[in-house]
Amino acid sequence: MSDSTQTVIQKRPGYIEDIDEALLAKYFGNPLAAGDSYTDPATGETRVLEAGDPLIGQLTGGMVDDPSIFNIPDYVQAGEQRIDPETGEVVDVSLTPGATNIQDAVAATFATEKGRDDFMGRYDPYFFDETDTPRYLPDAASALETGQTNIGKALTDYFPDAKTYLEGGRGSTDAKSIYDTALSGVRDDIGKGTQTF
Repeated sequence: MSDSTQTVIQKRPGYIEDIDEALLAKYFGNPLAAGDSYTDPATGETRVLEAGDPLIGQLTGGMVDDPSIFNIPDYVQAGEQRIDPETGEVVDVSLTPGATNIQDAVAATFATEKGRDDFMGRYDPYFFDETDTPRYLPDAASALETGQTNIGKALTDYFPDAKTYLEGGRGSTDAKSIYDTALSGVRDDIGKGTQTF
């Protein structure tokens, strides 16, 4: 008994292979060949590769060779220039518009009891009127009370009556005789059809 090896090569259409090669070359680069010019990134020295050079076949020139490909740029907020209206000169250049020391401004706001109260009470105009009376709670209480009354009336008035009407109507329809009459011909036809088999 002999061992055999079988190799299967799947060939794609030429245009797909061209696209694949172009994408891979864009990312990884193209292989160096004899006669190509090569610049050593460490020394900056440029030379022409000759046959047998160990660099032949190495991929170079792709995006992956870019030293800054994985660097994340420093986050800098937009700059601001303030012009003195009297002199027309730039008086302040800040990287954070409107506040050069934003942490100090926040700390100063919360350092005082009034600052904390102002921050926590910033929603008050939406829920309280000028006399500090809640705006929407009295209306909400009356709406909830009306809803509770309506639900109570439905439980005592509507549902018992509905149950009575349904029970009364259930026997008066005589659905069985309606369906028996409508389907009697069909039943006979089915019986005749099954006898032919």
